[in-house]
Amino acid sequence: MKLLLTQMFRGCHVPDHELHVTRDEFVSVMTPRLARTDLLENVRRLFKALDLKAEGFISLRSFQQACEMTLPLANHETMLRAFHEADRDGDGRVTYQDFERMCLLAVQIETSNK
Repeated sequence: MKLLLTQMFRGCHVPDHELHVTRDEFVSVMTPRLARTDLLENVRRLFKALDLKAEGFISLRSFQQACEMTLPLANHETMLRAFHEADRDGDGRVTYQDFERMCLLAVQIETSNK
């Protein structure tokens, strides 16, 4: 734990090998970490919601059903393209790693467009 904290607060003043962190330093280091943790937790929850049969992956059928329920006016071709883009190995399944990668990429694109 001490090593993790030392790495996180690497830029903070450390006299006599004791880590002293101000409130502002703590907030500036922890805010991005907590935001990422919250994001990953939301990604995990969304994945579980889309994995309708709790199989550990999202099938095309599960994805289609979820889209039909939540986005009834969504373009079918766009939906298929999104699924196939996420399905990196083309096996008809979107794994958690595939899903997380796509979600994080979408967030990165959205953030860079602001």
